[in-house]
Amino acid sequence: MRISTKVLAAGLGAALLLAVATLGEGARGTAQGATPPIALPSHDPCPDGKASKPPPALTLPAIVPPGDPIAIEKTMLDYLATFHYRTLGWCVDKYVRDTGPYIHGFYYGTHPAVRIYYSPEIMDWLRNGRKGEPADGAVMIKEQYSPTPAARYMGLRDDQLKPDDWTVMIRRKSASRDGWFWSEVYVGMNLKNPPDTQYPNAGFGLYCLRCHASAEKLTTFAALNNIKGFPGEPLVFRVDSSWRTPQPGAVVKAVVTQTAPAPDKDPEHEKNRLEQMAVAHVLAGVSSYQTFPPEPLDGNLSNPSPQPPPEFITSTQCLSCHSAASVPSAFGPVMWLTPPPNYTPPPSPLPGANGVNVSEYGEWRWSPMGLAGRDPVFYSQLESELRYITSIPARRILGQRPARTRQTLRTQVVDTCLRCHGVMGKRTNDIEHGPRAHFNVNWVFDGDPASPNFHLGGLARDGISCTVCHHITQTPEEKASLAYVLVHKSTGLFTVGPPDKLNGPFRNDPIP
Repeated sequence: MRISTKVLAAGLGAALLLAVATLGEGARGTAQGATPPIALPSHDPCPDGKASKPPPALTLPAIVPPGDPIAIEKTMLDYLATFHYRTLGWCVDKYVRDTGPYIHGFYYGTHPAVRIYYSPEIMDWLRNGRKGEPADGAVMIKEQYSPTPAARYMGLRDDQLKPDDWTVMIRRKSASRDGWFWSEVYVGMNLKNPPDTQYPNAGFGLYCLRCHASAEKLTTFAALNNIKGFPGEPLVFRVDSSWRTPQPGAVVKAVVTQTAPAPDKDPEHEKNRLEQMAVAHVLAGVSSYQTFPPEPLDGNLSNPSPQPPPEFITSTQCLSCHSAASVPSAFGPVMWLTPPPNYTPPPSPLPGANGVNVSEYGEWRWSPMGLAGRDPVFYSQLESELRYITSIPARRILGQRPARTRQTLRTQVVDTCLRCHGVMGKRTNDIEHGPRAHFNVNWVFDGDPASPNFHLGGLARDGISCTVCHHITQTPEEKASLAYVLVHKSTGLFTVGPPDKLNGPFRNDPIP
């Protein structure tokens, strides 16, 4: 992103801002994207007979790897940078438009200024009054223009409009709950393969849903009144004249941020990477050591409709709304404590903004619960326990089959410890294979997405995550004894509720 944002603010100001911004993305009427009936023109401005289907560069492979699908992003970027999609005969917005107001040198849009191209499948759906669903493979290409506002690009010809940033939506109903592949690619982006600490720029179930989830239908605000040749006009936001003259201080900084190569989406993760590198340097004399797969590979999504939701999903599906935004933008800073004016940074500061992330996600991520599935001390202790069991002399083991007894003990130790340290992977394994199934600790270190139990390792690495505690049911009063608590609450044997219900800290009692 040109301005890195992590999450919407929880508050009246942010709520009003979101309502305004989402209207700018799509239609008039409501922030949910509902559109009043629009009479179609007698002459179709972009008939399907003259429009080409999405090209191979915008066609998803059968399997999209988790994490950051670098190969897909590179192919997409190479194609978009040629602007060949403009020759496909697709419908396009009337002009470059704003996604929020520009006031006193600051842009409050959810995106930069934009212009969108719509594949024939999307247009079929829009012409039909947004009934049903677009066919799989449907594409929307959003050109993003910086610096803002859109007034800078008024009157320019197509050959003069050369954005270097695009967001793309590709329909695949069977892949995720919302059914869209989300991506942002831009010239100069750092395509790292394999990904290490970068929050994915492309994939299913991404942070884009923090806004798009509020759409009335199919998580998109696309509407005919934005499109060339159809009645109506896009929503117009207030834009003052401050963009015409250079602005001092933070305003200039914001514009530079928009046009500069984007930093990592999650600078806190970059700090973590540097700390890991420092540890690796200290352990330079060690002959070998085991590493965890990169954190972007941990993600597990909710099941596609109409399947029921799974009991557990990873924190990646929660952080976009429940983490902080440190960069000044339309969304922030929120849930972020900035240092006082007299703050002196350390001689060698780590990447990222100065301050403290006080969001729910930020405080959980670095807690013993958030790190339970990636704690090297825990796994070292677990390995020590397993080695000790192997070393027990046969004469000290009851029964006639010491080898089998050793294996039983090893299995019991892993299952007991992973009830908490890898609770989502352990419980999901039980759900999929039955309560007698045993968790294999090697799954935690498996970084091959093709492995059949890869998803269990990712769930385990996410530790005591959001959907663990928020699925726990309240203990009935008749069971609230000390013995019950000791057996169930401190051993990972807690009771969870239905998969489609998360429990919050407050009751649902109506306000009198």
